[in-house]
Amino acid sequence: GLGELAPGNKDIKRGYQAAHNLLVDHGKAVKAFRSVAPPENQIGIIMDIWKRYPLRNVPEDIALAKEEDETNWKFYLDPVLTGQYSDYIIEKLTREGILMDIGPHDLELISTPLDFFGVNIYNRVVVSEDEQALYEFRQGKNFFSNGTEIFPQAMYDNLKILTDDYKLNIPL
Repeated sequence: GLGELAPGNKDIKRGYQAAHNLLVDHGKAVKAFRSVAPPENQIGIIMDIWKRYPLRNVPEDIALAKEEDETNWKFYLDPVLTGQYSDYIIEKLTREGILMDIGPHDLELISTPLDFFGVNIYNRVVVSEDEQALYEFRQGKNFFSNGTEIFPQAMYDNLKILTDDYKLNIPL
């Protein structure tokens, strides 16, 4: 939808629709797998969590962190693990006129129960509306040469999200 990846289309509504369709197809794949695989075989999904952390404890940075969490990793986790998109996403996309078409059984398919959940956790993402403050934060910190911060606490925080917020009770 942003035009950054193939096929290069810049249409945010189509991007959200493609992401939604991908999740529906995931649910269909789980059902198809279960219809032919022996019962001992397992199926799951793997997702990334790039949790946003506000740089400053101010409303602007807190709102930015929420916005980016909702439109990134929560867009995928919420329907898969809870069977619905968050109110935040539905309201935002409706307000902006870019809500994807959601079929009557789509969310049921998307949230087809899984046997395991795989998670990629790389790091945190620090966000701020104040670019200068963000630049200063990055100076002299623990970063890789590619600009990615080394922040082991992200692993703990993201696992807590899965177990506490999503009540994940399948192998992780």
